[in-house]
Amino acid sequence: MSKPTIAAIDLGTMTVRVGLFRPHDRGMMLTGFSIAEMPPDTGDETTRTGAVVSALRSALTGVDRSSLTLSYAISGQTVFTRFVKLPPSPPDQVAQMVRFEAQQNVPFPMADVVWDYQLMRQSPDSDLEAIIVAIKADMLDRLNAAVVSVACLPQRVDVAPLALFNSVRFNYADWRETILVLDIGAKSTNLIFIEEGKAFVRGVPIAGNQITQALAKDMGLGHDDAEALKRSKGYVGLGGAYEDPADEEAARASKVIRGVMTRLHSEITRSVNFYKGQQGGSDPTRVLLTGGSSVLPYMNLFFQDKLGIPVEMFNPFRNVAVGPTVDRVGLSKSAHLLGESVGVALREIGGCPIEVDLVPQVSRAKREAREKAVTGFGIVAAVLMIFGSLGAAQMVRSSALDQRLAIESKELAKLKAEASKLETQEGSFQANSTRAKQLLEVARRRLQWVRLLDELNRIVPVGIWVTRMEPATDGAPADFVVGAPPPKVPGDAPGIVVANEVIIKGFYEAYDRDALENPDKAVGERAIRDFLASMTKSELFAMTTQDIQDPKRVTTQIKVAGDKKLALEFQVSVKLKEPVPLSP
Repeated sequence: MSKPTIAAIDLGTMTVRVGLFRPHDRGMMLTGFSIAEMPPDTGDETTRTGAVVSALRSALTGVDRSSLTLSYAISGQTVFTRFVKLPPSPPDQVAQMVRFEAQQNVPFPMADVVWDYQLMRQSPDSDLEAIIVAIKADMLDRLNAAVVSVACLPQRVDVAPLALFNSVRFNYADWRETILVLDIGAKSTNLIFIEEGKAFVRGVPIAGNQITQALAKDMGLGHDDAEALKRSKGYVGLGGAYEDPADEEAARASKVIRGVMTRLHSEITRSVNFYKGQQGGSDPTRVLLTGGSSVLPYMNLFFQDKLGIPVEMFNPFRNVAVGPTVDRVGLSKSAHLLGESVGVALREIGGCPIEVDLVPQVSRAKREAREKAVTGFGIVAAVLMIFGSLGAAQMVRSSALDQRLAIESKELAKLKAEASKLETQEGSFQANSTRAKQLLEVARRRLQWVRLLDELNRIVPVGIWVTRMEPATDGAPADFVVGAPPPKVPGDAPGIVVANEVIIKGFYEAYDRDALENPDKAVGERAIRDFLASMTKSELFAMTTQDIQDPKRVTTQIKVAGDKKLALEFQVSVKLKEPVPLSP
């Protein structure tokens, strides 16, 4: 019996990469690969989905899709990823704690996302850490529909940076040091920290597209010409006393590219400091380069000089067998694009350090139930048509046909009973799904005040003290509007008071002596301005620039010379983007 073919797809920003694998004595063996480019992302989801379908068809040309075991990874840019430390909890409460952390951290209602998590522990004596990943359900449904329309139902949906983590762990299992993977793609660079028992991922919006844009701006080129220049003559300038090449265009481009990579190096330094300070990690001692933009000449020398540690290209086939029919020359040119595909395929082999799964289980269950129902009804209809013909001929046929009809009638009754069960199960599924959404909405509303407090804590700067918060309806405290008709939220029961504002009171630091002579030194004044400005950028507050300048909505004290107050009062009526129901 032949071993099954594993199709591992990486849905990148500019390319779709497909690796075909089979189980092997060394774990697995590559039997084929294909890479299809996509047009630049314009932000139009319909166009984007069509591009994914077209690229998948191109990449899977000549592949027998009927017998595939298929999984795919989605770009880290489309997924919300958060690393959280869990408080000490009994084992049976860990899942509940993770769900609570997900509700606090995921910036969307949990009913609107597909999410999963992975527990990590650095050592038996250390606290647990959870990696939480979530994606908007509607976005995942579009990608999933594109994959299914071309190939088949996926076994699992991975996240590209985490698939790359698994790929590095498998291929460099003998390395026990802290590794930093720089996955320099088209739109962003993923920084993946790999340490024994730990993982951390951060995305930085500096990558290949930013190089192209910088070349276009500096050299007065169109986007396509700048991209062509980058690919044909681009390299990372070495700086210092190195002599420029004779080609002036290449020399100029190298300086522009070095400038962009210098910005990336600054972000890397900040990320390393964050990983050490906030995640308890260690300094990386090696760097592995991968991704579409990592192959620019001298990229490894640039980062080796800047970071002061060894830098080399990541080889995703270091511990993966390569089949005899694989184009090895083509593979050597494309290996830097296939790390994620290797990581996705490894999930079928088993034993990966990180095993998140974002397959839309509910939508798949609905599709399967619908397919079963359609199959059952189709059989019933076909049998009815057959028996209709038999009934018409029954008058001229022998008694043997009557007996046959009786047997088929019993079979028909069984099919009808099965079809009825499918209808009942489908109805029960829909009812349970509706009830689950209602319960999730109730739970989400209970956490709205927690989210508001977290958001307020996030935007309050040094020099501001909040002393009171109270819900309000159209500027009036909610306690005083019980007799007035409250605003309604669709789906709320009649008579429930809804707060559409929050009145925030507190103090801000008064001028000091230096500030009286130089207002720019007034910490409190700057703090209150920053505080109000942050409200206009918040995802929870519906404040505009006009609102924070409205004296009816914002009141602050003014300190005059000689006044010895250390702090001045302020009050802000903050409008909420989503009203909060209060108890009746």
